[in-house]
Amino acid sequence: MNARTFVGVNGSNTRYILVSLVLLGIALRTFHLLQSRPLWLDEAMIALNIIDRPYSGLLLPLKYDQSAPFLWLLVSKAVTDIFGHGEIALRLLPFACGVSSLLLFSLLAYRHLSLFGAAAAIFLFSVLNSLVYYSGELKQYSVDVLVTVLFMGLLLDHGTALLRSGRGIATLLGLGVAAVLFSHAATFVLLGVGGSLFIRAAVERDRRGMAVAAVIGLVWLAVFAGTLKLVASDSGALIAAMRKYWSEWFLPLDLWNPSHFADAVKILLRLPEGWGFPPSSVTLIVLLSMIGFIRTWRRTPILAVFFVTILAGASLASMLQFYPMTGRFILFLAPAAIYLMAAGLAAASSAAPSLRIPILFCGVLVIGLVTLEAAWQFKRTPAFGREELNKSVAHVAARRQPGDAVYVYYAAVPAFRFYGEPLTRAADGPVVYGRDPRADWNYMLSDFRRICGHRVWFVWSHRTALSGVDEIRLFEFAAANLGRVLSREVYRDAGATLLDLTQSGDCSALSIREPARPWIPDHPGFRPDS
Repeated sequence: MNARTFVGVNGSNTRYILVSLVLLGIALRTFHLLQSRPLWLDEAMIALNIIDRPYSGLLLPLKYDQSAPFLWLLVSKAVTDIFGHGEIALRLLPFACGVSSLLLFSLLAYRHLSLFGAAAAIFLFSVLNSLVYYSGELKQYSVDVLVTVLFMGLLLDHGTALLRSGRGIATLLGLGVAAVLFSHAATFVLLGVGGSLFIRAAVERDRRGMAVAAVIGLVWLAVFAGTLKLVASDSGALIAAMRKYWSEWFLPLDLWNPSHFADAVKILLRLPEGWGFPPSSVTLIVLLSMIGFIRTWRRTPILAVFFVTILAGASLASMLQFYPMTGRFILFLAPAAIYLMAAGLAAASSAAPSLRIPILFCGVLVIGLVTLEAAWQFKRTPAFGREELNKSVAHVAARRQPGDAVYVYYAAVPAFRFYGEPLTRAADGPVVYGRDPRADWNYMLSDFRRICGHRVWFVWSHRTALSGVDEIRLFEFAAANLGRVLSREVYRDAGATLLDLTQSGDCSALSIREPARPWIPDHPGFRPDS
């Protein structure tokens, strides 16, 4: 197999294949965006901050205890000021970053891998569910991916030459500062960039290069520290709650303990799931990545050091309980994993026949599993659909009678505030926002005192089950003991239930104890004044 062609396919046609794969990725991302799927809980919380706050307010800790890079917030607000507050406008920035990262990654794969390896890399980057999904999600994670790809390209194309020219130094400083302001995960990426440049300069005995790399790193660190101080929440309760919530995804610090070491290995082996790979493909991914890492170390050691350093930095932050190693948080590592896998497949072109066939078989199997996952996701309508609270609101708006109360399940409050304007007119009846019942059911049950004596529309989304108890069913069960359930309409992870509590009086049939605090202190993000 020639390094720049497929078997039986000439170079010109091969490039057409690569372009087709890129267009496939753009088409999937565009289709996902244009479906205008409803905002779900996390997106709604970010959207309300972007829409309701002035530009200066985005520099302060956000409502609902959310966190996002403030330059990303500022640009997102500017986009919505121009194009409106619809789902597509809100997701335009993530979409642009997703498409840009695909184009840049395809370019670097074409330049630095065999055409066979480049085709595998571009295909995986184009169709992996997580990369497609976060290109159409009102979150900053597609920016994280773009930052990784951008600096991968710089290291591959220029290496330590970046430290020897004013233009290279200015590029590193400018892009690094912008990355910190646009992406939280950029901290780990820049650690990898600075570390790999410093180590490579040390190997080359370039003292000036080492000094320049150190100074650039200090500038990046100062910008990161200043940004963190500006936007970080001062809520100790929130930090404790978040650490508790993500506790199973923090790497243990005492890795010398055999059981804790095994836990760490399990967490690391689940990283590919966060990148969108099927769980069944993990063993194959590890095998291909190991082969690819050896090849990368031999050909472009600075990139291999970059990969090791960013993974080590994220792992250390996880051990210190600052960063969970799961899902969207580690999406920025996906380009590195895809590149290593493709490099492993490219190694098959120069391997002995006895090794070539097994390596290619592993690659084809992974690509097949990824293709099936993508096909299944896009078979749904809409693809990647989540909570459809907008349909619940429309259902109630079409059937609500004067005087009917609306009770909003606590986890549906942000999305309701985005979609629920038709139901908030005071003349139509009261709207009651629920409180978080986690760890104490009295929070939810005491809300009945505010709705008893009414016909009530119970609007919900993002249902939660604590200790195996479905909170939606619990609420409806309590309501049925006070009155009657008249109708129930269920959509995707959302719904609207009509309750007749007109004969329930003051809810004396329920033994309710009003909690001492107005909200659950372990989960402050849903407090009523948010």
